[in-house]
Amino acid sequence: MLLPFVGKAFHIDDPLFLWTAEQVSVDPADFFGFDVNWYGVVEPIWAVTKNPPLASYYIALVAAVGGWSEISLHLGMILPALALALGIHQLALHLCREARLAALIALATPAFLVSATSLMSDVSMLALWVWAIAIFMRGLEGQRTRDFVLAGVLMGLCALTKYFGLALIPLLIAYASRRERRAGPWLWSIAVACVMVGAYDLYTRGLYGFDPLLDMMGYANEPDIVATPPFLRQSAIGLFFLGGCTLGSILWIPFVWPRRALTIVVSCIAVLALGVAYLFAQASWGLDIELQEFLFAAAGIHVLFLAGADCHARRDPESVLLLLWVLGVFVFAAFTNWTANGRSILPVIPALGILIARAVERRGGLCTRIQLPIVAVGFAIAGVVAVADAQLAGSARTAARRLSAPLERAGARLYFQGSWGFQRYMELAGVERLKIGESRLRLGDRIVMAGNNSNVYRLPRGYAHLIEVEEVPKSGWIAIMSRLRSAGYHASVWGPLPFSFGDPGPEEYRVFVILKEWAPEPYYRSKSTEPGAVEGREG
Repeated sequence: MLLPFVGKAFHIDDPLFLWTAEQVSVDPADFFGFDVNWYGVVEPIWAVTKNPPLASYYIALVAAVGGWSEISLHLGMILPALALALGIHQLALHLCREARLAALIALATPAFLVSATSLMSDVSMLALWVWAIAIFMRGLEGQRTRDFVLAGVLMGLCALTKYFGLALIPLLIAYASRRERRAGPWLWSIAVACVMVGAYDLYTRGLYGFDPLLDMMGYANEPDIVATPPFLRQSAIGLFFLGGCTLGSILWIPFVWPRRALTIVVSCIAVLALGVAYLFAQASWGLDIELQEFLFAAAGIHVLFLAGADCHARRDPESVLLLLWVLGVFVFAAFTNWTANGRSILPVIPALGILIARAVERRGGLCTRIQLPIVAVGFAIAGVVAVADAQLAGSARTAARRLSAPLERAGARLYFQGSWGFQRYMELAGVERLKIGESRLRLGDRIVMAGNNSNVYRLPRGYAHLIEVEEVPKSGWIAIMSRLRSAGYHASVWGPLPFSFGDPGPEEYRVFVILKEWAPEPYYRSKSTEPGAVEGREG
């Protein structure tokens, strides 16, 4: 499934990990020792990225072997994806008999396939997460200290790959406390993980003068990011993303609920999903968007129902673990993270696969000829979403190649605005990003503005003139990041759905020529991606 995507263009936050990996390859002890222009101003990388550097060390290792090309790096990222697949299977062996089915269901999700075709740290973090739980459970079964120490090391590495991995510590404390009901050798896991994270925190604080953990926790609470929607709307967005990013799971409804309860469960899900879709209904969106809202909300509610029903039916420590796991991811994605996105839903997929496998077992199991077609449909859904995301990434690479040609007029310079993969390719072509408060623009200079991108700021009226609109086609029937189609897979401020079926139109890149000398004024840096800040319109 991943091999067709090895040529995928760098996308979304890939450049942040690539820049850090390039720094690691030069000075491994000074991983954040460089500056970047991500928000329109030059800042230290640690003020921009909110991820620890371990994933970038792995990227640097892959690049040392195969180079920095897309194909080389994406081939290297197949290894963490394979480790995740095997880890889900290993963990499922502790929790159900249908371990293979659990792993296949987890992998047959848009959340997995889109994340696995990026260079970001999410899949690597989740691979360490599931292996840590599996070895921790093995330690509890045999009361072996070495297993607890190994699990603790994996927990520490998990947190140093992505800060969400810290959630594994309270999750396993809750599980072990309920299972063992007393302190024991399992505390070695917690101690080892805390020492590793604490050592990283002290080292980073001493080297760069900031506390990475406090900085990460305060990021989503800054008032200049995005206005927080009301609680009910946040809940609805969380359900849309939970359901859309695991959409194939809804196909299992007839096979995981007893017949006598199926009608009641389906009715409850339908009523709740209608309420959620009504909450977000807007006349300008059209019936097709509202139907997709209903579908995604129903799938998300079903995931929560599965976790609750498993805990109610079994009432054992493992069912409590799975319930806390699912609820924790949902709360993080909907309420804690600065925006809902597909990769914040990714950690739920191992628990989801195991929950469905356990529910199938309670109903007596399913033969392979029924299982495999359902899994195949799940992979097909995930595949078309991943293809649309790859085409969106490729459109930025294509635009950069078309628009980065040197200007013919002597002395005229070319600048650009926009982040994500577009920035990576423009800078590789030698084009400088506009620096607010530093760049001095002259008559005849040009600026390329990425229309569907973040951190793109409007030009003042009278100083620039639109001379060209470059349209780059992409997927014509699935929208990944489109306000027109209410889709915001990588940031829900684009739209409440992770993706939507329908034509999002081509990607637009606007070229402006400077009419008179102008120095962009300094401003208070805002991480806002509200529509008014990113459309890149003239005037």
